[in-house]
Amino acid sequence: MKSLPTYLVASKDFSGGEHFAELLADGLALLGMSHRQFAREVEVIPSTVSRWASGATRPLTGMQKLVVAKLRKSVAKALVGRDEGNRSVSSAPPALIVSMAAKGV
Repeated sequence: MKSLPTYLVASKDFSGGEHFAELLADGLALLGMSHRQFAREVEVIPSTVSRWASGATRPLTGMQKLVVAKLRKSVAKALVGRDEGNRSVSSAPPALIVSMAAKGV
């Protein structure tokens, strides 16, 4: 499982494709969110999210982008306010957080 900052970097330029299942599974794990909870967020049934996360199926590219965008937003919110190595990022905008994570700050 990735860390919150690493997840933001890994998912930054997602445009659909084979990394979808990994990004979904990692995002849900980082957020402590169940398939059922996330299914409500994206208006599908829980078994659909389970199939996506396992890689058994993949939604159309537009839905993949929507799912990853929702997860990125939630991960960024979870990261804001967190103290990373005694550096507070509570007031940093998500773009700055991604930049900091990419630089290993």
